[in-house]
Amino acid sequence: MTAPRQAWFPQDLAGINRLFETVDLADGHRPIGEHLFLELTTGRPDEMPGLVVEVDNQIVGYVGLTVGLQPHWWTGELAVHPAWRTPAVFRSLLEGAIEEVAQRQGAGLRLWTFLPHLAEAALTQGFRPERELRSLIVDLPPLSEPRYPSAVEVGRFRPGHDEQEWLEVNNEAFTGHHENGNWTTSVLGRRMEQSWFDAAHVIVARRHQKIIGFCWTKQEEAAVGEIYVLAVAPAQQGQGLGRALLLDGLAHLSRANANTAVLYVDSGNDRATRLYESVGFRLDHVDRSFVKSL
Repeated sequence: MTAPRQAWFPQDLAGINRLFETVDLADGHRPIGEHLFLELTTGRPDEMPGLVVEVDNQIVGYVGLTVGLQPHWWTGELAVHPAWRTPAVFRSLLEGAIEEVAQRQGAGLRLWTFLPHLAEAALTQGFRPERELRSLIVDLPPLSEPRYPSAVEVGRFRPGHDEQEWLEVNNEAFTGHHENGNWTTSVLGRRMEQSWFDAAHVIVARRHQKIIGFCWTKQEEAAVGEIYVLAVAPAQQGQGLGRALLLDGLAHLSRANANTAVLYVDSGNDRATRLYESVGFRLDHVDRSFVKSL
């Protein structure tokens, strides 16, 4: 086994993608989040440090680093081949990531993982638990029809017209959120450039012709849909709009022949969790974050 070496993308992207596909096949979901994946493939790959572990010229471990929302904090996400999930590989990746962030004068590192053994390795390296992101799943079709509050008009997202209002609602609803908060036109634009994007999949609620909430659905596989982003402007919450948008989104996915739907929610978001469970969502798996100050 070789020591971790720094890889600047896109030179090693093909090897990294092969590792992602292997992990996805073994574990049933992607080893890294969409934000990092899109930054690698369509964002700023030449500005993103990545460390790999190789065996016989095959990449068996990877950690990618991105700048987080907190000043001088970095986020690390890892992918490790199922046959090489050993303490030595985990330690090499974690030590390499810590050293890289320290060299860049980072204040700390946030690590995401769904692997219990990697979580244990992180604790031995001085990380502490921070967040849990729960993946929920529900069978389709939904239980009931959506009922919108009065004076709400329901339509679809209009590219070239709705971006700024959409961003205002999204960023206000997700203030301080590490993944969904503080989106920019370029972040939204990269999502809209993806092959899975379709404006017809973004249900938009308006009142007096102004966006007050939306449910963005996503369907990369025929049988599985996703409630990608669900948001209601804070001033419009408490009226049942979020539930109506959620049910509308599930109905939309069902009409598109999906038989299950998934979504992600922070474990501490009790209000949203109660809403999702009330329409039949159940736990599928948990991703956990750990943090270390440097």
